[in-house]
Amino acid sequence: MAFNFKQSLKKVADAAIGTEGTKDFGKGKKEFQDYESMPEYDVSEPAQWTGMQGEERIFTIEGYSIKVNANLDTCMNYYPLFVECANYYMERFRFKYSKCMVDYDTFVHYFEKMYTEGFDAMTQRAYGLLLPLGIFDMEYSAFQKIHLESYHTALDFYDNITAAQKKKTQNSFQAAGMVADQRRVDMVSSTSMSGLQSARMKADLRNFGTTLLTTAVAASLSKLSPAQKAEIWENMDSAALFRNVYTDYLNTFFTLLQILCERGLCGNVSIGIKKETTVIYNNLKNPMFPEAQFLPTIVKIIAENPFVPAFYALLEEKLGATDEVRAIEQYFIR
Repeated sequence: MAFNFKQSLKKVADAAIGTEGTKDFGKGKKEFQDYESMPEYDVSEPAQWTGMQGEERIFTIEGYSIKVNANLDTCMNYYPLFVECANYYMERFRFKYSKCMVDYDTFVHYFEKMYTEGFDAMTQRAYGLLLPLGIFDMEYSAFQKIHLESYHTALDFYDNITAAQKKKTQNSFQAAGMVADQRRVDMVSSTSMSGLQSARMKADLRNFGTTLLTTAVAASLSKLSPAQKAEIWENMDSAALFRNVYTDYLNTFFTLLQILCERGLCGNVSIGIKKETTVIYNNLKNPMFPEAQFLPTIVKIIAENPFVPAFYALLEEKLGATDEVRAIEQYFIR
């Protein structure tokens, strides 16, 4: 059975920092301070959300209408709270980063725990909104899986940072006569595990052999040198990491919308952009596009995909920043 996200990260970390193998080969094992003993972020967590009810809205663009149903308006009412909470949990991540992570090894060791704290909090908040919006048959783990299929920029950042270690680990196990079958999988555990541990299982490292000697040799070969680790840590863009964490957390809002849209609860609105919509958008920029068809066409694609900034930019380019254009743009693009 595949290892969960935490276990797979730990496997890479162990090989990287010298804890791989058994106690008989434990010399040089690096010790880490217990995460729970680290300084706490002393800023109060945002309050739990309360129920809000939206209403149907109609925006007009020179006589053409864009309708927003009550469910979508309800979600838009919650959007500022998503922004507030995503920023809070990102800042808490940033604070823990400053207290826990001092080099490559501590980054690998603490990342999963730090990221999961905000991930769990945001997905729980977003998932809870499904109930007042009429969805009673979705499990929390299913919501997490849907989110991680689309929004994982911070996890990609982590993967990029540890890519050299993963390659070195794979090569070392092969050199030691072992099979390292590294597969990326996205699945949800049916066990009692919570959070990212049950939502993102990946890097299934199997057939690591049976002998203590082979295990120890492979672990020794796989370790990055102190100089390699120092170079990776020195060149790591922490500001980009924080942006990615914030983006992943905020995008729980769009996971919520995606689920609602796929069940037809937000009218004709879609989060994903169809290929034909992209084609139409590109053709709208062509000077040969019929003038009389421009406005009804762009209003139609905005009504179906209202969260695409480029559509509003094109509309504003054509009509100018009129009150009508600004009203709908500010409603959806905040």
